[in-house]
Amino acid sequence: MTQARDNLSAFIAQQLDPEQGELLRTIAEAAAGLQCPAYLVGGPVRDLLLQRRQVDIDIVVEGDGPHFAMALAESLEAKCTIHEPFLTAALELPDGSVLHVATARSESYERPGALPKVQPASLAEDLGRRDFSINAMALSLNPQDFADLYDPYGGCDDLSEGLLRVLHQRSFLDDPTRIIRGLGFQVRMGLCFEAETQAWLQEAVRQGALDTVSPHRIGEALMPLLANDVAVDVLLQADQLGVLGALDLTTEPLAEPVRAALQAAGAALEAIGLPPQGELAALTYLAILSQGEPLAARRITEALHLNKQQARLLDNATRYLAQPPEMLADPQPPASSLFFALEGAGIPALASLWGLERNRRANIERFWLQLRSVKADVSGDDLIEAGAEPSPHFAAALRAALAHKLDHPDADRAAQLRAALQALDR
Repeated sequence: MTQARDNLSAFIAQQLDPEQGELLRTIAEAAAGLQCPAYLVGGPVRDLLLQRRQVDIDIVVEGDGPHFAMALAESLEAKCTIHEPFLTAALELPDGSVLHVATARSESYERPGALPKVQPASLAEDLGRRDFSINAMALSLNPQDFADLYDPYGGCDDLSEGLLRVLHQRSFLDDPTRIIRGLGFQVRMGLCFEAETQAWLQEAVRQGALDTVSPHRIGEALMPLLANDVAVDVLLQADQLGVLGALDLTTEPLAEPVRAALQAAGAALEAIGLPPQGELAALTYLAILSQGEPLAARRITEALHLNKQQARLLDNATRYLAQPPEMLADPQPPASSLFFALEGAGIPALASLWGLERNRRANIERFWLQLRSVKADVSGDDLIEAGAEPSPHFAAALRAALAHKLDHPDADRAAQLRAALQALDR
């Protein structure tokens, strides 16, 4: 943090891209014209103070947020979508970026873990409903105090000291997804939970706060983190704080082989030529957590409300982990045996096997990089042309042709056809 508070306006101007600076000036003009106080709030302020040039634009207005958004959309030639229950709006700008506008609001919770009820309020009340002090700051976009920093909870100092602090003792009970978001902030930004905040987090976990949140909301909070390059650190920290067990993702603290496999998963994906981020990476981490136990995979699927495709890939990986093909441990198995053993394995299965089984890595890489795209040069039409009667056994015959090509890379089409016809004769 290098800015001086008495020169904050100049500092902010230096951090913003020119287009974003122009956008904020347009918003400020709209706020002045409508006599509707407007502020840049939350994560964008935090990121500017961290000297991150590219930030999202989240605006809070004291007044009618949707009305302000519609007026702003007209001047920006943007598409405006209103979310009345939450007093918010989203503006899709011509360049495809999205600007969020919200009414300054307070929140109340009918019960722990429930979605909040909102009502219009002051900026001070709006900042007071937020999750962490580093996200409870605002920059004025109003002429009389332009670029003044509103920081009632000491977020700027917490950033300087590397601390993550909630605003009150019931924060994690009111919204337990803050536990998951906090893990993400901690790892991505290199922060530490402030001591009292960590104590409140662990007490909320012990009280079963996460059980009050729907699996859908848990999945929405956690899956993006698992698809990020911070996934392993988030999982290890979650394990240390008892969060994995509370989410029913594990039944006991992670053993060292599992921790090592998680740390190797990124390298596993890179070894087979895939990025170590994204949905397939997230499912690889979850497969490793299952340790090849179908019941564990089912628990994880339910706990995170995985969709059918995600659940299928996780189940597939669990089955391969439960019974890895024997020839994977062979230093040089026949190519056809390796191909047919792994042809049904999805990427999470291959990557999690690679991470958990060091002596099987070479064969997994061999399958993915050299064998998986090999196809036979003959078809059913070729078998008929050679005099064979159409038969349900054609599929096995064509697999025999493929096996011959895999095991004899120089085999021409005629040799593959002979192998297929021999298989039909058998």
